[in-house]
Amino acid sequence: MGARVVDLGRRARAAGPRSPSSAVKPERGKGIVIGIDIAPVEPVAGATVLAKDFYDEDAPAVLTALLAGPADVWC
Repeated sequence: MGARVVDLGRRARAAGPRSPSSAVKPERGKGIVIGIDIAPVEPVAGATVLAKDFYDEDAPAVLTALLAGPADVWC
């Protein structure tokens, strides 16, 4: 398994060439990318995107469950 990455509120670069999804390549089974933003975000290929406030009480547990463990990288 590759890196487990959480992308915090990065709507502007969520699908760009320098995005976490481009670097981790989850579509090839190389890792997991979870994007979390308080505003709704368009789907990003290879990533799970949550419309959620990172400061919500349950946010850490939701992220840990989706990542199947702790994040390796926060960006």
